[in-house]
Amino acid sequence: MRRRFTYARTLMVIALSGLSSMAYCAPRLSTVKVCELGASGPTVTLLRSHRIGDTFKYFARVSGQTAKPIFEGDDDQARGTLIKATCAGTKAARALVVSGEFFGSGYPKGVAYGWNAPQQKVERMDFAERAFPSRIYLNPTGMQLLFPNPGGETSAKFVLYQHDAASDRTETLSTDTAPEPSGSTIDLD
Repeated sequence: MRRRFTYARTLMVIALSGLSSMAYCAPRLSTVKVCELGASGPTVTLLRSHRIGDTFKYFARVSGQTAKPIFEGDDDQARGTLIKATCAGTKAARALVVSGEFFGSGYPKGVAYGWNAPQQKVERMDFAERAFPSRIYLNPTGMQLLFPNPGGETSAKFVLYQHDAASDRTETLSTDTAPEPSGSTIDLD
């Protein structure tokens, strides 16, 4: 009898220590940037995990929801070096724009979050450009990011990313003129 009791207790101690080590291994996240997306919009929080070399894994949390990696895919898609994170705009309309060098891409990439008040939803747009966007437009139909074009693939003055909120699709255009504002315009410079 005594041997069974000791064996059962040993198994219990091993199981409990395994649970506590799993809790210890859970990533602790620290806050990088908090951005309220306007007076009626939610809050987006940019978080990062522990350091590995000169990189961190980055996460986004929208109004208290579970934090998710900022880029989907394998575990390293959201690991990299942050170049810039900006929360800009007015009290009525704000956007969070994040850009960095992330593993697996070989080029700078980023993500923008904005609040689409008419549709009552957070819009998210991924981008891949060498430059940081200079302006963001928040419109009832979608969000637009305007990038200065340093040259390369096109001779146009700007690269414009347009996100359609209804279809959740993004298209990229080369243009020599900035679009006419039809909603809120936020300068990011």
